[in-house]
Amino acid sequence: KLPEPLRQAHLWAGRARRLGLVGRQDIR
Repeated sequence: KLPEPLRQAHLWAGRARRLGLVGRQDIR
C-alpha cells in the first residue's frame, strides 16, 4: 500500500512519461 501522494505521483509519472510531457526530459 503506497501513500496517496506517492501513488498519485506514480500515476502522474506514468501519464507524463506516456504522453512525453515529462518536465525532466533529461532522463533519456
